[in-house]
This record gives sequence, C-alpha cells and structure tokens, in this order.
Amino acid sequence: MENYNAIILTTPTDFERLQDSYARMVRNLAPRKIVFIGSRKVQELIQQSDAAGQVGFYDEDDLIPFADVHQIMKELLQTDELPRGVTGWYYQQFLKMQYAFVCKEDYYLIWDGDTVPCKPFSMFREDGLPYLDLKQEYHEEYFHTIENLFPGMRKSIAKSFISEHMLIRCDIMKQLIMDVMNFSAEDTADVVKDTAKNNIQTPGAFYEKILRAIRPGQIMNTAFSEFETYGTYVTFRYTDAYCLRDWHSFRLGGEFFHPERMKDEDYAWLAKDFDAISFEKGHTVRKDHEEIFTSPRYREKLSARQILELAQQEFQEGYKEVWDDEPEKKTAMEKDRNTKNPEVLKKKEDHAINEIIMEAGRCESAGDRDGMFLAIQKGLKQEHDNYELYYMLGFYYLPENIDQAYLCFQNALFYCHNEEDRAVILADMENLEQTGRIRVRNTAIVIVSYNACYFMQRNIENIRKSLPDGSYRIVVVDNASTDGVAEWLQEQDDIILLKNAENKGFAPACNQGAEVLQDHDIFLLNNDTRLAPNALFWLRMGLYESEKIGAAGSCSNYAGNGQQIEVEFTLPDGYLQYGASVNVPLREPYEERVRLSGFAMLVRGDVWKAVSGMDEDFAPGYFEDDDLSMKILKAGYRLLYCRNSFIYHAGSQSFIKNPDVDQIFMDHYQLFINKYGFDIFEFAAADQEMIREIPYQKEDAFNILQIGSGIGADLKYIRTKYPHANVIGVEPAAVLYEISKGTDMVFRNTVELKKVFQQPVFQVLLIAKKRYAGLSKEDMEIIESVCLPGCIVLPKV
Repeated sequence: MENYNAIILTTPTDFERLQDSYARMVRNLAPRKIVFIGSRKVQELIQQSDAAGQVGFYDEDDLIPFADVHQIMKELLQTDELPRGVTGWYYQQFLKMQYAFVCKEDYYLIWDGDTVPCKPFSMFREDGLPYLDLKQEYHEEYFHTIENLFPGMRKSIAKSFISEHMLIRCDIMKQLIMDVMNFSAEDTADVVKDTAKNNIQTPGAFYEKILRAIRPGQIMNTAFSEFETYGTYVTFRYTDAYCLRDWHSFRLGGEFFHPERMKDEDYAWLAKDFDAISFEKGHTVRKDHEEIFTSPRYREKLSARQILELAQQEFQEGYKEVWDDEPEKKTAMEKDRNTKNPEVLKKKEDHAINEIIMEAGRCESAGDRDGMFLAIQKGLKQEHDNYELYYMLGFYYLPENIDQAYLCFQNALFYCHNEEDRAVILADMENLEQTGRIRVRNTAIVIVSYNACYFMQRNIENIRKSLPDGSYRIVVVDNASTDGVAEWLQEQDDIILLKNAENKGFAPACNQGAEVLQDHDIFLLNNDTRLAPNALFWLRMGLYESEKIGAAGSCSNYAGNGQQIEVEFTLPDGYLQYGASVNVPLREPYEERVRLSGFAMLVRGDVWKAVSGMDEDFAPGYFEDDDLSMKILKAGYRLLYCRNSFIYHAGSQSFIKNPDVDQIFMDHYQLFINKYGFDIFEFAAADQEMIREIPYQKEDAFNILQIGSGIGADLKYIRTKYPHANVIGVEPAAVLYEISKGTDMVFRNTVELKKVFQQPVFQVLLIAKKRYAGLSKEDMEIIESVCLPGCIVLPKV
C-alpha cells in the first residue's frame, strides 16, 4: 500500500532555492519516487542537478495546458490582459487533481515544494489505513465553492485539511472530478479509459466547472482549495477510507531559519515537536528573529514548541501554530517576561471591555443611539480589534446606512476567531446581501513600484495582516525596478504583478493596475506606506457614507493637500500604534475637500471608470492627483478627507530621487493651469481664518452666501463645520463654476441667483475685498435684496 509517488509542483526559481533540501525529502518521505511537475525549464534544472536520477519529471502542459485555464480565467474576468500569476494559483491545484488520471499506483502524495520533513514518517497507520493530516486554518470562501460544486456539502470537521501535503487515493479523486462534471457511470468509465491525452478536454473540463462555481466577485480572491475540497468530499462520501491525524509543521520557518544554513542537528531538534518546516516564498529572517531558535542557551532550556509559543505571543495577526494540549506550567522564559503578571492585567482589561460592551448593549435596548455610539467608541479606543464592538457598531449604522453596517460586520468577522460567533456574523452579512441593496465592492490596492524593495516588503506585510481575506487584491505595477523588488514581487502568490520594461511614471502605472480589477474600488497606495490598523476600513466607511462620495483620502505623518498631521515617532511602529489609537469611530470623521493626495486615495470603481482614471500627461509625477480630484468633482461626486484613517508614510522614496524633479514640478504646474485655466494653489484651500469669524454655533441653522466661491473649498469647509447651514455660492468664472456646480449649489451670476432667491434669506455674506470693489451696481442691488437686515459681511469690508 505504501508504494506511492510524491508529486511536487515547482517553478524554476523555487527549485533552485530549495534544491539542497530534496535529498532530505527523498529520505524522509520514503516514496517510490519524487516526481516534479513544472515547466521544461524545471526539467533542465533537474538534469543539471545532483537530484538527476533520484527524481522524476512531468511536464505541466501535458497534464493540463496552461493556456486552456488561462483563457477560461480571462473569459470569466472579461479581460484580454491577465497576469499569469492570477491563473497560476488555481492552475497548480488543478494539476494536482489531474495527476490522478496518469498515476500508476493506488495513491500519490502531494507535497508542497517549500516544505521539508524534519523526520521520517508514514502516511499509513499500522493496520494499513491512510492518514488525512489536520491543522488549524479556516477560509470561508473555500466552502462557498464546495457547496456550489456539491450542494449540501459543508465544512465537516472543526480543523482544516490544509497541511502542506495530502495523500490522494486515485479512485476517489477521479470520482470527485466526475461528480464535479456530473458525469454518469458510463461517462466516467469512458473518461477513465481515455488517459492517453492526459486531460479531460474542454468544453466541460472539470477546472472550468470549478472556476464557474466560485461566487461572483470572488474568483480573484483565491476561493478554491483542492485540499479542503478533497478532504471534505472524503468525510462526506468515503467516511471509512481514511483516519485523521494532527499534523504540526513550522509554517513560518522562513521567518526564523535560513534554509541554506540548516543542519542535521537543527532538523533533529525541531523533529521533537514538528513533523516538517516550511520556507515560503517571500519569507525572510527578521533581525529580531535571528537567534531565537538557533541560540544554544535557549535550546538547553526550551523545546522548539515552547519557543514558538512564546514568539507567537508577539503575533498580532496571521497564521499561528496551535496545539490541543496547552501546557499548564509556564516556562522560565515566560516567567521572566511576565514579572508584572500580565494574566491579572489581561483579566482587568477584559473585564473593562466587557463592561463597555454591556453598556453599549443596554443603550441599544433603550434606544439610546448616542450612548451606544459613545460606549463603542470608548471600547475601540482601548481595544482596536474587538470584534464584538465592531459587530454592535454594524447595528448602530444599520437603520441609516446598510453599506456601512455591512462593512462593520465584515471587520467584526476579520477580528473574530470564535467559530460560533463567526457563523452568526456571516449569517447577518448574508442576510444583508440577500436584500440586493449592498453596494460595497472589494478593493483593488494599486501600488506603483520603482525600487525601494524594503519599503515595498513592509507595505505588503502590513496589508496582509491588516485586512480581511477576500475583501481585497493587491495589484503592483513595477516601473522597471533594478534593486530586486520585481523579482521578490514575482514570488508572491497573492500579488498581481504587472512589469513594465521602462519607467512609465505614476499615472500610467496606476491606470494599468486599475484595469486588472474593474469590478473593484481602486485604492491608490504609495509603495513607502504602511497601513495602521483599521485605516482602510474607515476609508471604506467614508467612501460608502453616501452615493455621492467619489473618493476618500487618509491623514498621515507625511502628506500634501492639507492631510498631514504633525506627529513624530522614532520608529514606524510608533506611527502604527498611534494610528490604531486614532482609527476609531468619530462623530464627525469627515471633512469635504476639493482635492485629495494620491499617496493613499480610495476611489469608487464606477467613478474611476466614469472619469477615465488618471491623466497620463502628468507622468512621471506631480499634479496627477489634483487632476483626478478635479475630474471627480466635475462628474458630480464629493471628496472626503477621513480624519480617522491614519496611514504611516515614509515619504518620497522613489520619485524624489529624480534629478529633474524641480523642473517636472514646474512643468506640470503649468500643465494643470493650461488644462483647467486656473491656479490650483489659489483655490484649493479653504480660508479658515475668515470662516472662524462666522458668529454662529455648530448646531445653528443659517443661510450663507459667498460671492466668488471658486471651486468650492470654502463652501465645503463651512458645510463640514456647520452641518445645518445652507451654503450658496456665486462663481462667474466658467472654468471654476463647471467644477463646483456638481457638488455645491452655485450660480453663474447674481441674476441667476435672484431667480431662485426672490426674498431676503442670507444672514452671512462672504466676499473678498477685491471682488467687492469690482461689483456692478446691478450686482450690489441683487446682493442687498437677498441679504437679511444686519447681514454679516466677511471679511470685513
């Protein structure tokens, strides 16, 4: 029974990276043979390596032509341009399934090529029953697809079948594929016989059926797992075919160990607690991890498991290795770290948060919405990742804004690790979806890359741990980098990478990236930023504040367009902690603006299309975000600056190094003036000093008129500061009027104003001194006729 092959899907880069480990795989996996599946380049590398003769090879295109799957993906996504990596994630899973039709044995072992077994082990119990190995992981979208493929088939066990390997019984995998195809018994027999072509041909290929079973909008979010599908299928249809076993692998090995430095004694020490160790693409050893596992002093006192458990206490998000038998006694190192008795402190913190949650619940029951909001706000300031508070916040927003309620539920689900509570939150989200009223789109995070590899890596790292799976995709457009960042990006499975042969500049690259995911909202994010917790969540809350919001922008330690906050810390972590403390519910988080900075700008997907993205004439940079802001305003959509969305920005890591940067700035400043007919610097900022002179309170309702309202900067700021005021403008300049009329009540001249306001209504008149001096007699008479007696004129004339 144990006579089986181990198959490893690999790329040329991965083969070279880990080829020193293959001898250990051969020895510890003890298969009949290891068969690599990949491209012809992989075959060439095998022939040139020491592994030649020990391993086999199978051409991936002989199993399933990549072009067939790629074409289906392009049809489903309705695009002619699709990076290979998007298809590749699904393609490698389909290859593992298809191998069942060419396998000569009863079983074959799928083994992840970046995982090294620490010790010999068997995939069969003593009585000959094979094992399905289990870990702790859960991705809801996998089970959505499973249920669409096999109605009524749901998650069957608490743990996960995703464990870097799986022993496949060929006849079961074949039957699974036949069931996907809905083939009859006769059809099945014919297909199984016809293995000469080594493929189940399209149309009707099983992989097309799987891709079409994925929920609309989810296909870009890696919504299928061959391991979860096969394991779930077995537990429903072949309950006695396997036995279950817990499996412990060191998933984050690449963050603590250099694979090329690993020795036999390292594997022997790890083998006491771990079955295998993984060195995933993109994982590098952090400086603070350098000697955690390799220190002889630690190894004398602690096991590998104990050290990892301590290290995982620092993990805020992401994968954690979990054991069912948590030790009751603390280690010496734990005691040294816990001299302040954190258990007691944690209990106090938990008690305080529970009291806040109860208070919010009492306010909700009593219909006290203000009290409910304040309690939730207080709690999230103390614990920014409390899922119960975000869940309650969803019900706070639900009566008035179903989209914002949905976003709150999604954020609650992200922070929730209790399976029962997750089921409740998911049910509420599905109920909202079934109303047909949810407008929320997933987010395409578009990052333009030009060198600055370190900053890009930290940026991606923060995105991964800050955002809910399935709510976003990362699209990076690399502008001919030369420092290795493009190669690093190429290795990241969750990144859609577009590579330019030359530096096309910021605007063209943003347009390229946005084209990939046209059904998403577009989040333009600089490569040298890091998302503080909940930063994108609150930006999305701003974007879905109303149907008239076209884009939302963040605040930062380094930003233009009046979005910079004067805050300074020594290290980036200080900024991220600060962000966590300010990215909380606020009564008035938004300020309407006439322009937003492109360093972190979230644009509604349909609005991006409506304005045709960025003007590429502004390449390589400067004023392209101002131009985009003007186009959004002209289209009738508002721009929001979100004060509760803080993002750390290192600042000017790529473009500023251009020796012609000053000349580019001046050229594009003039280009903007030529395009629009006005100086953006003259009209972009509100006159806050003048507006502070308005003698009214925030809650007052009054009417205010501005003669010469420009593109609406003052009008928008007044609306933010005095939400109950009626704000009216008059702007004779056609170029300014065309921009402001879509988002403000503005008239071309006083004659048009008089047609609407035939009686005195205004308590405040704003008019610049120069403009006042240039008024005609008719203008003066009209303005006087619409202003109430005692009307306050600002600035004082």
